[in-house]
Parts: sequence; C-alpha cells; structure tokens
Amino acid sequence: MEHLHTSVISTLEGQLFNWKAPIYKANQGFYGYGLAGGYATVVDGKLTTIAGDNIEFASVSNDGIMSFSDSDRLIEFEVVALKQSMESLLSERNEILAVTKAMIEKVEDETNFQKMCGYAYWTKENQFKSKKEYLKAYDQYSKDLRTAYAVYNPVETAASKLLTDFSEKIRSIYEN
Repeated sequence: MEHLHTSVISTLEGQLFNWKAPIYKANQGFYGYGLAGGYATVVDGKLTTIAGDNIEFASVSNDGIMSFSDSDRLIEFEVVALKQSMESLLSERNEILAVTKAMIEKVEDETNFQKMCGYAYWTKENQFKSKKEYLKAYDQYSKDLRTAYAVYNPVETAASKLLTDFSEKIRSIYEN
C-alpha cells in the first residue's frame, strides 16, 4: 500500500481502492491500535465512499498527503480489480443510503428525537418562576426524550445494520 496523495486522486477516477488509516504507533494510547478504512473511488474528482468509513472526511496535509480524522492517520491505499461495474456499486450504495435516510427522517418526523437532543430544546431553569416548576418540566422532558428514544433507537439500529451489512458484503467480495 502507498500513501494517498492529492497528485494521484485524478488517476483513481472510477477505480475501486481499498484504504486504511492506522493511528500512528506513538499515539496508540490506552485503547490500542485503531484502524479506519474501507473501499472508495473518485467520482468527478472527489473521494467517494463505497463501503466502510467515510473517506470524504479526509483532509490534506501541507505536503499533499491525505489523512483521516487526525493528521497522523495517513491514508494508505491500493487499487483493487472490480468484480462488478462501478456504476452498479455506486447505485447499490446510493439505494441503501436513500433507504436509511428515509428511515431516519420518518422516525425523526414522528418523534423529534434528534431535535429534542439539541441544546436549544433543553429545559432551562431560568425559564421558570420556581425550582419546582422547572423540575416538573425537566421531568416531563426526560420522559418525553426516553419515549422518543424508545421509538427512534430500533429504527436507527436497523438503518445502521443495513449500512454494516452492505459494507460486509463488499468486504467479502473484495477480500476473498
């Protein structure tokens, strides 16, 4: 594997490549050796995830080498032979993304869970005349949040499973 450099991105247009971004050994810390990676391509000059971690979050160092999340997590890659057309891979990925997005949007419309988790939605003590009123409102907010989460979580879990299953399918095709 070689490091992903901005100068080679245009040569990867329409090709499938396997990538990884290990944590620099000096920064392993308590949790050990972390690894991000997956399969990606370049579409219209932009890095595009096929399966695995979102390579779109990669950044460029001063010397043009791409890194993932932290500057010491240099991206390494290798091109792999396609076993199906790139159009088919992208189409299948986009279908799964559309389904999972629709699932999350529908449950969010029903529950407002994500909105309720936002800071602006939280119950603030200075909005109430007394501590007792605040505690009552906060208790209700907590109950509403737990109720929303009970509906939201299974849908989010199912959407996540669809994405994970697709990633595992791609890995099984290209790593065997």
